[in-house]
Amino acid sequence: MRVALHQQLVVQNSTATPVEIQWNGIDSEVAVEDVFVTDGVISDYLGVGVHRLESQPVEITLVVVDPETRVFVVEPMMLRKWGPVTVGSTVEEAESALGGRLVFPDSEFVGGSECQYAYVEHDPYSPGFMILDGTTVARIDATAPEHHTASGIRLGSPTDEVLAAYGDVIERSPHAYVDGEYLTLVPNDEVDAAYRVVFATNEADEVTGFQNGLEGPANWVEGCA
Repeated sequence: MRVALHQQLVVQNSTATPVEIQWNGIDSEVAVEDVFVTDGVISDYLGVGVHRLESQPVEITLVVVDPETRVFVVEPMMLRKWGPVTVGSTVEEAESALGGRLVFPDSEFVGGSECQYAYVEHDPYSPGFMILDGTTVARIDATAPEHHTASGIRLGSPTDEVLAAYGDVIERSPHAYVDGEYLTLVPNDEVDAAYRVVFATNEADEVTGFQNGLEGPANWVEGCA
């Protein structure tokens, strides 16, 4: 099981018998079809590397992935692309550029939904790729605290840092649900007019999410919901 430092460990018992798991020195019994979820995140307990989780009757091996080996951590989000993936490309083009597959966790919607999110297979630091009509990468959402833009903006960055980084190309609008804002980067250059980067902030004036994408999808408040 490959996990990221910022994630919680979630284990569902899909066997026919209860499973015993030892975590942080405590034994827990996970009933059939029940779910074990850690308090806190992986980095509270484990470092980068391979770890064997004490469990019976099945073995669980955790691979805590080093974020500095992941392309979407090493490379920043740009206006038109992130890493090897370009906004507006097809799924096939994105997979070819990645050298790997995009997978859809909500598999029941694949092929039958106009909008769905995909992630890079086996990469716990993958951003979320908004796929429209099963064919087009319309938007890319940051999902990890290690993700950042070319100007160094990341989850938790203050509003003032966003404004200082992007200046007069930022348009401000009220957040739909909290006492925060949407800070939308609207390019000056005509060649970039179809693209946006959107930062959501909260009442503490901190970035809680950001994405790049085509103008319409980049501004969809609830993503694919």
